[in-house]
Amino acid sequence: RRLGSFATGGLEPDLTLVFDADPAKLLARRQQRGVQDRYEQQGLEFQQRLRAGFLQLAEAEPERLQVIDALGSQQEVTAKVLQAISRVISGEK
Repeated sequence: RRLGSFATGGLEPDLTLVFDADPAKLLARRQQRGVQDRYEQQGLEFQQRLRAGFLQLAEAEPERLQVIDALGSQQEVTAKVLQAISRVISGEK
């Protein structure tokens, strides 16, 4: 949170989407796709701590951070993203 505030000069987006899933469940999907970035290279324990940190932020600021289940189908995830964006645009809480 402090790093984000420093990097943006205190600016915060109206909406941040947190695509959430258990890193262990995502492992097979990433291996199937041949995807590996620096987060995957850090291992599951690191990814679990990272996930916990994002979920903690989302719990602290539920009006701004929307958690979306990343294990849903592409259509389900897309629908949830569009719903979250629509709420912000329309001014809903």
